[in-house]
Amino acid sequence: MRLPFTATLVAALALLVADAPAQGTFQNLDFEAANVPIVPAGQYGSDVAVSNGVPGWDVYIGGFPRSTMIHNNMSLGGAEVAIYGPQWLPNQILEGNYTVSLQPSTAGPPTTTAIGQTGRVPATAESLMFYGTGAYTVTFAGQPIPLVALGSTSTYTIFGGDISTFANQTGELLLQGGGLLDAIQFSSQRTPEPSIFGLFTLGALLVGWCALRRRQ
Repeated sequence: MRLPFTATLVAALALLVADAPAQGTFQNLDFEAANVPIVPAGQYGSDVAVSNGVPGWDVYIGGFPRSTMIHNNMSLGGAEVAIYGPQWLPNQILEGNYTVSLQPSTAGPPTTTAIGQTGRVPATAESLMFYGTGAYTVTFAGQPIPLVALGSTSTYTIFGGDISTFANQTGELLLQGGGLLDAIQFSSQRTPEPSIFGLFTLGALLVGWCALRRRQ
């Protein structure tokens, strides 16, 4: 006997999208606190202070902190971190009004890009999830958090990693790599392990989770 699609979706959400905990002492995990000038559509922006582009976060180029980042602009080969929005290409705003772009160097010496923030992981956190379009490494207090791809839409992949070991601990959450980055969230649910049996349920979960995030 087959369960109706609605029942399957509800079951998936009940299993994996139960109440997300408070975000500990971390802030601006969706980058919506940006305080940047409005750039008319079709025009490029200029550099802004990191404290205005991504309040609460630090920006690193080649492992060194930077005081400025680019806004509504792209690198021509050098490593840069950018904040996009609100007037920007719609397919490069993954959620809300603002999205971060990590742009490692494509010319000259290889140079990495990263953003980091020091805070306390919620006591009930089991996993960390975020939207992305590239490849990333994530660490907390210098310890790696292995990532899995939970699913994808036409514009981004939903990544997840087990952070339960660090629940209620304080340290720097560092995301390094290349690509767009948005909607970082701690969850009280464990990171699911995709399997043949669970693919349909996982797909239903992702549809429901995206819908819930858009309504927040």
